Amino acid sequence: MHHLRGNGWHGVWVNSYGPGELRSEWFPAPAVKTITQTGAPLWAVEIFDGLRAANGRKLSGFFDVFAWREPGEVRFDEVKVGPDPIGDNQRKFVKRALDRHHRLGQFTIIQVPKSAARRRPHRPDL
Repeated sequence: MHHLRGNGWHGVWVNSYGPGELRSEWFPAPAVKTITQTGAPLWAVEIFDGLRAANGRKLSGFFDVFAWREPGEVRFDEVKVGPDPIGDNQRKFVKRALDRHHRLGQFTIIQVPKSAARRRPHRPDL
């Protein structure tokens, strides 16, 4: 979200696990249940809520970030760390979004390599 905000985007982290929550900031920021509670504009609320309704009122499969900016742009970003493949629920979510006239170009998958175990730097003076 930090990088997106630098380009005029606003958005939420979508936590689809457990009770399902939205956060304007990464943990430990407080969570809310609805996109309206985040202060999103009405047009973004309608898009998000329409997708959620098409998804059985669940957040299952939603990408990690739902972002918006004027005039009416939205995007969906998924962060994958290491060998974490796209799941069936995410594929279904993308299909539902495409069926609702979203474009594939609105979806981004960000692949982050799993970092090697941290090692203490070699310090010959110790």
